[in-house]
Amino acid sequence: MKTKLLAVAMLITLAGCTGGGETVVSGIGNSGNFFGVDAEAEMLARSLSHDPNVPDVKDEDLLKIYNVVLAAALDGDIRSSVVIYKLASRQRAESEED
Repeated sequence: MKTKLLAVAMLITLAGCTGGGETVVSGIGNSGNFFGVDAEAEMLARSLSHDPNVPDVKDEDLLKIYNVVLAAALDGDIRSSVVIYKLASRQRAESEED
């Protein structure tokens, strides 16, 4: 229980509002807009995925990225730690479903 409470406190602290909360979203349907912390990364990934000159990402590439993020998390990088924590949480949730 203490671990869950600590996790909630970390997420609330790290995911705090960056502005005054005045964002207004208008329009009809989903026009492909993204909102939130990962919006820029999502837009870049979508753009790159449609570019025929960009090679496919291989499993080995993802493993290298994982190792870099894990090393940064173990060195105390907060953002990397959150990624690893969320990954572990999803992996454990999936194993509980099995």
